[in-house]
Amino acid sequence: GRLIMDSFEEELQSLTSTELYDKGMDYSCGRNGVRKDYEKALRCFTKAADLGNALAMEQIGYMYNFGWGVSEDKSEALKWYRRAAEIGDVNLENHFAYCLEDGYGIEQNIDEAIYWFRRSAELGNKKAMFELAALLFEYKGNETEAMNWLVNYNDGNELGAQACLAGIYSSCLKDKKKAFELYKEVAEQGEDCYYMLGEMYSKGKGTERNVHEAIKRYEKASRIENINDLSGMFMNCTSLSALPDISKWDTSKVKDMNSMFYYCKSLSSLPNISKWNTSKVKDMSSMFYYCSSLSSLPNISKWNMTNANNISGFIYCCFH
Repeated sequence: GRLIMDSFEEELQSLTSTELYDKGMDYSCGRNGVRKDYEKALRCFTKAADLGNALAMEQIGYMYNFGWGVSEDKSEALKWYRRAAEIGDVNLENHFAYCLEDGYGIEQNIDEAIYWFRRSAELGNKKAMFELAALLFEYKGNETEAMNWLVNYNDGNELGAQACLAGIYSSCLKDKKKAFELYKEVAEQGEDCYYMLGEMYSKGKGTERNVHEAIKRYEKASRIENINDLSGMFMNCTSLSALPDISKWDTSKVKDMNSMFYYCKSLSSLPNISKWNTSKVKDMSSMFYYCSSLSSLPNISKWNMTNANNISGFIYCCFH
Protein backbone atom coordinates (compact mmCIF):
# COMPACT_ATOMS: atom_id res chain seq x y z
CA GLY A 1 0.00 0.00 0.00
CA ARG A 2 2.82 2.41 0.86
CA LEU A 3 4.55 1.70 -2.46
CA ILE A 4 1.30 2.45 -4.31
CA MET A 5 0.83 5.72 -2.41
CA ASP A 6 4.46 6.71 -3.02
CA SER A 7 3.95 6.27 -6.77
CA PHE A 8 0.71 8.23 -6.47
CA GLU A 9 2.60 11.03 -4.69
CA GLU A 10 5.18 11.06 -7.46
CA GLU A 11 2.42 11.35 -10.03
CA LEU A 12 1.05 14.42 -8.25
CA GLN A 13 4.36 16.27 -8.12
CA SER A 14 4.20 17.43 -11.75
CA LEU A 15 0.55 18.58 -11.71
CA THR A 16 -0.64 22.18 -11.58
CA SER A 17 -3.06 23.32 -8.90
CA THR A 18 -5.96 23.11 -11.36
CA GLU A 19 -4.98 19.60 -12.43
CA LEU A 20 -4.66 18.56 -8.79
CA TYR A 21 -8.10 19.98 -8.03
CA ASP A 22 -9.64 18.17 -11.03
CA LYS A 23 -8.00 14.90 -10.03
CA GLY A 24 -9.23 15.38 -6.47
CA MET A 25 -12.78 15.83 -7.77
CA ASP A 26 -12.39 12.63 -9.80
CA TYR A 27 -11.50 10.67 -6.66
CA SER A 28 -14.05 12.47 -4.51
CA CYS A 29 -16.94 11.78 -6.91
CA GLY A 30 -15.73 8.54 -8.51
CA ARG A 31 -15.82 10.02 -11.99
CA ASN A 32 -13.78 9.80 -15.21
CA GLY A 33 -13.11 6.10 -14.78
CA VAL A 34 -11.61 6.20 -11.29
CA ARG A 35 -13.00 4.59 -8.17
CA LYS A 36 -14.12 6.87 -5.34
CA ASP A 37 -11.25 7.27 -2.88
CA TYR A 38 -11.48 10.03 -0.28
CA GLU A 39 -7.92 9.51 0.94
CA LYS A 40 -6.51 10.19 -2.52
CA ALA A 41 -8.98 13.05 -3.01
CA LEU A 42 -7.76 14.72 0.19
CA ARG A 43 -4.12 14.36 -0.89
CA CYS A 44 -4.93 16.03 -4.22
CA PHE A 45 -6.90 18.83 -2.62
CA THR A 46 -4.25 19.45 0.03
CA LYS A 47 -1.48 19.77 -2.56
CA ALA A 48 -3.68 22.06 -4.67
CA ALA A 49 -4.48 24.14 -1.58
CA ASP A 50 -0.77 24.45 -0.82
CA LEU A 51 -0.45 26.00 -4.29
CA GLY A 52 -3.18 28.51 -3.48
CA ASN A 53 -6.19 26.82 -5.11
CA ALA A 54 -9.26 28.22 -3.30
CA LEU A 55 -11.68 25.65 -4.76
CA ALA A 56 -9.55 22.86 -3.30
CA MET A 57 -9.63 24.59 0.08
CA GLU A 58 -13.41 24.69 -0.11
CA GLN A 59 -13.55 20.96 -0.92
CA ILE A 60 -11.37 20.16 2.10
CA GLY A 61 -13.86 22.18 4.13
CA TYR A 62 -16.69 20.01 2.79
CA MET A 63 -14.79 16.84 3.70
CA TYR A 64 -14.34 17.90 7.31
CA ASN A 65 -17.83 19.33 7.53
CA PHE A 66 -19.52 16.09 6.48
CA GLY A 67 -16.91 13.54 7.53
CA TRP A 68 -16.04 12.39 4.02
CA GLY A 69 -12.99 10.19 4.49
CA VAL A 70 -11.95 12.07 7.64
CA SER A 71 -13.34 12.48 11.12
CA GLU A 72 -16.09 15.09 11.12
CA ASP A 73 -14.64 18.33 12.47
CA LYS A 74 -16.74 21.51 12.16
CA SER A 75 -14.02 23.83 13.42
CA GLU A 76 -11.56 22.44 10.88
CA ALA A 77 -14.19 22.84 8.16
CA LEU A 78 -14.73 26.47 9.18
CA LYS A 79 -10.98 27.09 8.99
CA TRP A 80 -10.84 25.82 5.40
CA TYR A 81 -13.98 27.69 4.31
CA ARG A 82 -12.53 30.91 5.69
CA ARG A 83 -9.16 30.28 4.09
CA ALA A 84 -10.88 29.75 0.70
CA ALA A 85 -12.90 32.94 1.09
CA GLU A 86 -9.81 34.95 2.01
CA ILE A 87 -8.30 34.21 -1.40
CA GLY A 88 -10.70 36.86 -2.77
CA ASP A 89 -12.99 34.86 -5.07
CA VAL A 90 -16.44 36.51 -4.88
CA ASN A 91 -18.31 33.21 -5.25
CA LEU A 92 -16.37 31.58 -2.41
CA GLU A 93 -16.83 34.66 -0.24
CA ASN A 94 -20.54 34.41 -0.96
CA HIS A 95 -20.66 30.70 -0.15
CA PHE A 96 -18.88 31.25 3.15
CA ALA A 97 -21.30 34.05 4.00
CA TYR A 98 -24.28 31.78 3.28
CA CYS A 99 -22.81 29.14 5.59
CA LEU A 100 -22.41 31.71 8.35
CA GLU A 101 -25.90 33.14 7.81
CA ASP A 102 -27.67 29.76 7.88
CA GLY A 103 -25.40 27.95 10.31
CA TYR A 104 -24.83 25.40 7.56
CA GLY A 105 -22.52 22.88 9.19
CA ILE A 106 -20.98 25.63 11.30
CA GLU A 107 -22.16 27.98 14.05
CA GLN A 108 -24.40 30.78 12.79
CA ASN A 109 -22.72 34.18 12.88
CA ILE A 110 -24.78 37.00 11.34
CA ASP A 111 -22.18 39.73 11.94
CA GLU A 112 -19.49 37.78 10.13
CA ALA A 113 -21.96 36.85 7.37
CA ILE A 114 -22.63 40.56 6.84
CA TYR A 115 -18.88 41.19 6.64
CA TRP A 116 -18.39 38.57 3.93
CA PHE A 117 -21.52 39.51 1.95
CA ARG A 118 -20.37 43.15 2.02
CA ARG A 119 -16.89 42.16 0.86
CA SER A 120 -18.37 40.15 -2.01
CA ALA A 121 -20.91 42.87 -2.86
CA GLU A 122 -18.16 45.47 -3.06
CA LEU A 123 -16.57 43.30 -5.76
CA GLY A 124 -19.81 43.40 -7.75
CA ASN A 125 -21.53 40.16 -6.76
CA LYS A 126 -25.27 40.69 -7.30
CA LYS A 127 -26.43 37.88 -5.02
CA ALA A 128 -24.29 39.28 -2.23
CA MET A 129 -25.85 42.72 -2.69
CA PHE A 130 -29.34 41.33 -2.17
CA GLU A 131 -28.42 39.10 0.78
CA LEU A 132 -26.49 41.93 2.43
CA ALA A 133 -29.48 44.25 2.10
CA ALA A 134 -31.79 41.62 3.60
CA LEU A 135 -29.53 41.06 6.61
CA LEU A 136 -29.05 44.80 7.15
CA PHE A 137 -32.84 45.22 7.25
CA GLU A 138 -33.62 42.13 9.29
CA TYR A 139 -30.86 42.22 11.90
CA LYS A 140 -29.43 45.75 11.93
CA GLY A 141 -32.38 47.96 11.00
CA ASN A 142 -30.07 49.83 8.63
CA GLU A 143 -32.56 50.87 5.96
CA THR A 144 -30.35 53.47 4.30
CA GLU A 145 -27.41 51.21 3.47
CA ALA A 146 -29.76 48.33 2.61
CA MET A 147 -31.63 50.47 0.07
CA ASN A 148 -28.35 51.62 -1.46
CA TRP A 149 -27.38 48.00 -2.05
CA LEU A 150 -30.82 47.18 -3.50
CA VAL A 151 -30.48 50.09 -5.94
CA ASN A 152 -27.06 48.75 -6.98
CA TYR A 153 -28.57 45.26 -7.28
CA ASN A 154 -31.15 46.72 -9.69
CA ASP A 155 -28.56 48.68 -11.70
CA GLY A 156 -29.83 52.01 -10.42
CA ASN A 157 -33.53 51.23 -10.79
CA GLU A 158 -35.09 52.60 -7.60
CA LEU A 159 -38.51 51.09 -8.32
CA GLY A 160 -36.87 47.69 -8.75
CA ALA A 161 -35.15 48.25 -5.42
CA GLN A 162 -38.52 48.98 -3.80
CA ALA A 163 -39.90 45.73 -5.26
CA CYS A 164 -36.95 43.84 -3.77
CA LEU A 165 -37.63 45.54 -0.45
CA ALA A 166 -41.20 44.26 -0.64
CA GLY A 167 -39.80 40.77 -1.11
CA ILE A 168 -37.65 41.19 1.99
CA TYR A 169 -40.65 42.31 4.04
CA SER A 170 -42.57 39.29 2.79
CA SER A 171 -39.98 36.53 3.18
CA CYS A 172 -37.53 37.76 5.82
CA LEU A 173 -39.50 40.11 8.05
CA LYS A 174 -42.78 38.18 7.66
CA ASP A 175 -44.71 41.43 7.26
CA LYS A 176 -47.09 40.52 4.44
CA LYS A 177 -49.20 43.66 4.81
CA LYS A 178 -46.21 45.98 4.35
CA ALA A 179 -45.01 43.83 1.44
CA PHE A 180 -48.40 44.10 -0.25
CA GLU A 181 -48.46 47.89 0.18
CA LEU A 182 -44.99 48.22 -1.35
CA TYR A 183 -45.74 45.89 -4.28
CA LYS A 184 -48.93 47.83 -5.03
CA GLU A 185 -47.15 51.17 -4.77
CA VAL A 186 -44.37 50.29 -7.20
CA ALA A 187 -46.79 48.55 -9.59
CA GLU A 188 -48.79 51.78 -9.81
CA GLN A 189 -45.57 53.55 -10.85
CA GLY A 190 -44.91 51.08 -13.66
CA GLU A 191 -42.71 48.40 -12.10
CA ASP A 192 -43.71 44.87 -13.16
CA CYS A 193 -44.44 43.08 -9.91
CA TYR A 194 -47.93 42.00 -10.93
CA TYR A 195 -47.12 38.33 -10.46
CA MET A 196 -46.36 38.84 -6.76
CA LEU A 197 -49.47 41.01 -6.34
CA GLY A 198 -51.52 38.31 -8.03
CA GLU A 199 -50.21 35.70 -5.65
CA MET A 200 -50.93 37.86 -2.62
CA TYR A 201 -54.50 38.53 -3.77
CA SER A 202 -54.94 34.84 -4.59
CA LYS A 203 -53.71 33.58 -1.21
CA GLY A 204 -54.97 36.50 0.91
CA LYS A 205 -51.46 37.41 2.01
CA GLY A 206 -51.22 40.95 3.38
CA THR A 207 -54.63 41.82 2.01
CA GLU A 208 -58.14 40.45 1.83
CA ARG A 209 -58.39 37.54 -0.58
CA ASN A 210 -59.75 38.63 -3.98
CA VAL A 211 -59.56 36.11 -6.81
CA HIS A 212 -60.79 38.55 -9.46
CA GLU A 213 -58.02 41.01 -8.56
CA ALA A 214 -55.53 38.14 -8.58
CA ILE A 215 -56.49 37.19 -12.12
CA LYS A 216 -56.18 40.81 -13.28
CA ARG A 217 -52.64 40.99 -11.90
CA TYR A 218 -51.60 37.63 -13.34
CA GLU A 219 -52.84 38.70 -16.78
CA LYS A 220 -50.79 41.92 -16.57
CA ALA A 221 -47.61 40.13 -15.51
CA SER A 222 -44.98 39.92 -18.22
CA ARG A 223 -43.44 36.97 -16.43
CA ILE A 224 -46.56 34.83 -16.01
CA GLU A 225 -44.50 31.86 -17.18
CA ASN A 226 -42.69 32.02 -13.83
CA ILE A 227 -45.77 30.90 -11.89
CA ASN A 228 -44.99 27.61 -10.12
CA ASP A 229 -47.77 27.36 -7.55
CA LEU A 230 -51.47 27.48 -8.35
CA SER A 231 -52.60 25.60 -5.25
CA GLY A 232 -55.87 26.92 -3.80
CA MET A 233 -56.13 29.54 -6.55
CA PHE A 234 -59.96 29.52 -6.63
CA MET A 235 -60.45 27.54 -3.41
CA ASN A 236 -63.83 28.08 -1.69
CA CYS A 237 -65.01 30.57 -4.31
CA THR A 238 -68.48 29.19 -3.76
CA SER A 239 -70.37 31.89 -5.70
CA LEU A 240 -68.05 31.90 -8.72
CA SER A 241 -70.11 30.72 -11.71
CA ALA A 242 -67.68 31.45 -14.56
CA LEU A 243 -63.98 32.04 -15.07
CA PRO A 244 -62.08 34.33 -17.42
CA ASP A 245 -60.11 32.62 -20.18
CA ILE A 246 -57.27 30.95 -18.31
CA SER A 247 -56.72 28.40 -21.09
CA LYS A 248 -53.59 30.13 -22.40
CA TRP A 249 -51.81 30.38 -19.08
CA ASP A 250 -48.27 29.03 -19.27
CA THR A 251 -48.25 26.27 -16.66
CA SER A 252 -45.00 24.66 -17.77
CA LYS A 253 -43.27 25.45 -14.45
CA VAL A 254 -46.20 24.78 -12.13
CA LYS A 255 -45.52 22.10 -9.52
CA ASP A 256 -48.61 22.40 -7.32
CA MET A 257 -52.27 22.51 -8.38
CA ASN A 258 -53.77 21.00 -5.26
CA SER A 259 -57.25 22.31 -4.38
CA MET A 260 -57.08 24.74 -7.29
CA PHE A 261 -60.87 24.71 -7.87
CA TYR A 262 -61.76 23.24 -4.47
CA TYR A 263 -65.45 23.72 -3.54
CA CYS A 264 -66.25 25.96 -6.51
CA LYS A 265 -69.73 24.58 -6.23
CA SER A 266 -71.40 27.19 -8.49
CA LEU A 267 -68.93 26.82 -11.35
CA SER A 268 -70.93 25.48 -14.29
CA SER A 269 -68.11 25.21 -16.84
CA LEU A 270 -64.37 25.59 -17.25
CA PRO A 271 -62.33 27.21 -20.01
CA ASN A 272 -60.62 24.73 -22.31
CA ILE A 273 -57.59 23.91 -20.17
CA SER A 274 -56.88 20.69 -22.07
CA LYS A 275 -53.61 22.09 -23.45
CA TRP A 276 -52.14 23.04 -20.11
CA ASN A 277 -48.61 21.71 -19.62
CA THR A 278 -48.80 19.67 -16.42
CA SER A 279 -45.55 17.76 -16.84
CA LYS A 280 -43.97 19.19 -13.65
CA VAL A 281 -47.04 19.12 -11.42
CA LYS A 282 -46.53 16.88 -8.39
CA ASP A 283 -49.71 17.55 -6.43
CA MET A 284 -53.20 17.53 -8.00
CA SER A 285 -55.07 16.40 -4.90
CA SER A 286 -58.62 17.76 -4.56
CA MET A 287 -58.12 19.82 -7.70
CA PHE A 288 -61.82 19.72 -8.70
CA TYR A 289 -63.15 18.68 -5.29
CA TYR A 290 -66.90 19.34 -4.97
CA CYS A 291 -67.24 21.24 -8.23
CA SER A 292 -70.77 19.91 -8.09
CA SER A 293 -72.30 22.16 -10.79
CA LEU A 294 -69.96 21.03 -13.55
CA SER A 295 -71.54 18.87 -16.21
CA SER A 296 -68.15 17.80 -17.58
CA LEU A 297 -64.45 18.62 -17.62
CA PRO A 298 -62.42 19.74 -20.62
CA ASN A 299 -60.59 16.86 -22.27
CA ILE A 300 -57.67 16.43 -19.89
CA SER A 301 -56.81 12.92 -21.09
CA LYS A 302 -53.65 14.26 -22.73
CA TRP A 303 -52.33 15.91 -19.59
CA ASN A 304 -48.91 14.60 -18.67
CA MET A 305 -49.37 13.45 -15.08
CA THR A 306 -46.28 11.27 -14.80
CA ASN A 307 -44.83 13.39 -11.98
CA ALA A 308 -48.08 13.71 -10.05
CA ASN A 309 -47.63 11.72 -6.84
CA ASN A 310 -50.85 12.86 -5.19
CA ILE A 311 -54.19 12.90 -7.01
CA SER A 312 -56.42 11.95 -4.08
CA GLY A 313 -59.86 13.55 -4.27
CA PHE A 314 -59.04 14.83 -7.79
CA ILE A 315 -62.72 14.86 -8.90
CA TYR A 316 -64.43 14.00 -5.60
CA CYS A 317 -68.15 14.91 -5.68
CA CYS A 318 -67.60 16.56 -9.02
CA PHE A 319 -70.42 16.99 -11.62
CA HIS A 320 -74.14 17.34 -11.04
